[in-house]
Amino acid sequence: MRDANDGGDNDTQLATFWEISNLSKDESNGKELVNPKLGLLAMLAKTIIEDTSGDSRVAAIGVLWNLSVSADNRVEIINPEVGLVSALVKVLNSDDEKLEAKNRSLGVLHNVSLSQDAQPKLGETASDTGLLRALINLLMAPQSEEAEGLRDRALGVLWNLSTCGANRTVVAAQDGLVASLADMLLDARDNIAGKALIIVYV
Repeated sequence: MRDANDGGDNDTQLATFWEISNLSKDESNGKELVNPKLGLLAMLAKTIIEDTSGDSRVAAIGVLWNLSVSADNRVEIINPEVGLVSALVKVLNSDDEKLEAKNRSLGVLHNVSLSQDAQPKLGETASDTGLLRALINLLMAPQSEEAEGLRDRALGVLWNLSTCGANRTVVAAQDGLVASLADMLLDARDNIAGKALIIVYV
């Protein structure tokens, strides 16, 4: 597949991503789109890391989000050789990143972390990719309406990861996690406190 960043203006790149996004909504296209021989996932990772406008990055993560809806695609998405998890972590760690890009990144990670076959693989690389640290930083961010939405989604990813026994030790060992969860246990919203309690319990 030709790199969407090679040549062409930004409008053309965006149009290409939106077309691929439409294709990725049909699960019957999923296996073909995530096939390593096609190179789409590697191209998405490169775009997420290198795009300077931010628009193509948001569109690329949208494609990935659609693809992650199908459980059949999730292991390919987190393949360390592709580098998509590291690319999404970079988005989550950026203070200058668009809110939409962060929300979509967490949407991808939430979908992937739902699958039992993907959970241990994601957990194995979570420390090396910086994923756990990025999620905990979102939990510890100063309170704001924007931060609250991201915190809720980050907590959902941690909840999914902690349902896998192989991941619990590495999740629990992260600095700041227990303190953040303790604060959430005092949250007035039942859904937030409930998720925090389950993570602590397991």
